[in-house]
Amino acid sequence: VVTVFASQALISSMFTLFAQAHALEWVPRLRVLHTNPDQRGQVYIPEVNRVLMFACVVTCAVFQTDAALASAYGVTVTGTFVITTLLLCVVLRRV
Repeated sequence: VVTVFASQALISSMFTLFAQAHALEWVPRLRVLHTNPDQRGQVYIPEVNRVLMFACVVTCAVFQTDAALASAYGVTVTGTFVITTLLLCVVLRRV
């Protein structure tokens, strides 16, 4: 069950990240397919799916076991907390 939530979070964050990068013109134009004309967030971007597929295959090939993957996830979460804290300190110093 946790894997389903984590995968949905990853998919949502990737689409949001690419949408923001596109708005800032940091990535080339991507084909965006709106799956629901009534809701703004319901989109499908084939290139993003390909990046996610490649990243998942490489991640599985590199870590090979669920224990190694869980350890890497823990390190990643800790690193995210550290980077977020450092960036907050930089912002607070400038205010």
